[in-house]
Amino acid sequence: MKRFLASMILFSFLIPSAGFGQLKSNQPAVNFKQLLKFGLNPIGLVSGSVFSPEKFQMQQSYSFIVSSFNGHAISQAMYLNTMRYKVSDPLTLSLQWGYLMNQPFSQLSGLSPNLPFRNGLFLSSAKLEYKLGNHTKFQMEFNRYPGGYYSPLMWDDR
Repeated sequence: MKRFLASMILFSFLIPSAGFGQLKSNQPAVNFKQLLKFGLNPIGLVSGSVFSPEKFQMQQSYSFIVSSFNGHAISQAMYLNTMRYKVSDPLTLSLQWGYLMNQPFSQLSGLSPNLPFRNGLFLSSAKLEYKLGNHTKFQMEFNRYPGGYYSPLMWDDR
């Protein structure tokens, strides 16, 4: 039995080594920078000046929070995506959206007053920024925070 097992292990190592790689020497070299930038079949919007990948930036995050207090537990999982596109040198557009996952361990999910921030997709912020100089900028921004988490005036009785 030991001999059979040893021969099977040896056989399983020898069979893959019998294969060999094939190299096609007549193929042109692949320009990986262009391939990653434009893909196999570039189209006008992506490969042209309308949408340039060098001007696009994306950040993603995932967080999971578990807390308990006064005999109750709450949990929340959230995916957040921030995208920025530099239209020109002084003009930048950014968009932040997220997805609030189900709250598997939460006992307070039915009592949450933040209806837009329950399970599902939400828009967190959108921003248009125009830099006039080194110390001057014009900015239009839309933000949406869950109630009680942020107040620009530091109090909620407006």
